[in-house]
Amino acid sequence: MKQLLVDTDILISFANQDIKTSQFFDNHKDNIVLTYITVGEFLQGAKNKDNMYNMREFVDQFQTDLGSRDVNKMAISILSDYRLKHGLGFFDALIAATAISNDSILVTKNAKHFKFIPHLQVKRIEEI
Repeated sequence: MKQLLVDTDILISFANQDIKTSQFFDNHKDNIVLTYITVGEFLQGAKNKDNMYNMREFVDQFQTDLGSRDVNKMAISILSDYRLKHGLGFFDALIAATAISNDSILVTKNAKHFKFIPHLQVKRIEEI
């Protein structure tokens, strides 16, 4: 199976103890990849020191793609093409570029944020 690059909304859903999201992580643990962007966005939601520790412990069990110069260039290109037309944000452009460069499937709860980006394989968590 291809790598599954997980969007931040999936991590947040897990933190909110969503059962289907927990099952997703249990069933696909070996194929999940995070970006440093998703990890950073997720950790911004920490409510206290203990919560931060638990969140960090959770994300540390997965491979994290730190990106590259080529991914950053691709993200800028994607942002330039789709910011004005679709309201794409920079972090979403970086996540999309990482998925494209790794030939990964981007897993999200909100595919409409990404569906217009060519060459991006995107699926909602319910489709996996």
